[in-house]
Amino acid sequence: MANGFVARHAATRASAGVAVAARTNQAEMLVKFPFLTQLSLEGRVWMAGHGLEEAATDGIITTLDEQTPTFMLMAPASGVVVLPIWAEFRLMTEGDAAPSAYLSYVGVDRSSGPAYTTLDKVPVGRLSANAVSSSAIAAKTISTVTAITDLQTVLLARRANVLDNQISVESATTRAQIQTFAQDPLALSFDFWARFHGAFALYQGQSIMFHTATATTVSAYGATFLWTEVDSATYVP
Repeated sequence: MANGFVARHAATRASAGVAVAARTNQAEMLVKFPFLTQLSLEGRVWMAGHGLEEAATDGIITTLDEQTPTFMLMAPASGVVVLPIWAEFRLMTEGDAAPSAYLSYVGVDRSSGPAYTTLDKVPVGRLSANAVSSSAIAAKTISTVTAITDLQTVLLARRANVLDNQISVESATTRAQIQTFAQDPLALSFDFWARFHGAFALYQGQSIMFHTATATTVSAYGATFLWTEVDSATYVP
């Protein structure tokens, strides 16, 4: 006990507020539990997006407008740090005129003012009755976002209208592709945790926004967000 570690081959439960020794294996290596797994079991990991039979969300018909994103994941103005884990955006119904899509990080507070429809949240690892209440804003069909300048945002990924209609022309003829369970040419998946090793954090109204634009006929999209939240009073210096 002098070193504060105890060799154990299986985990044991320690009551809150009781002093216990950390666990090591027989090789005297500290046995650690994945941070995200622990947060999930505490009811602090959520998914939000379109349900199995839910209708897709219409994008924007006009040119790109930073004040009207189609989807967003945003931290509240205070109290909670949102850690994005993974997100996917899917083109469900094609409009004409080469639908465009843009995924970006917004590094300023835009939590005040926007109108939106909330995406349904589902906790991962715990039933809703036993999960912590989520404070993040996961939303679709957003409007009236305060203007964002180029100095306040960074583009993470895009699909610009450089060729033609993505489904009926590009995927069918320009570069024929097969949509399979393993590869979906009509979806953008972004793994925040793997790419940034947990360093991608949203705090004090910062957000991830997914913008779309189609010139004349609307395109419809589906989205999925996966994230966790931690208390800022505990984790932020």
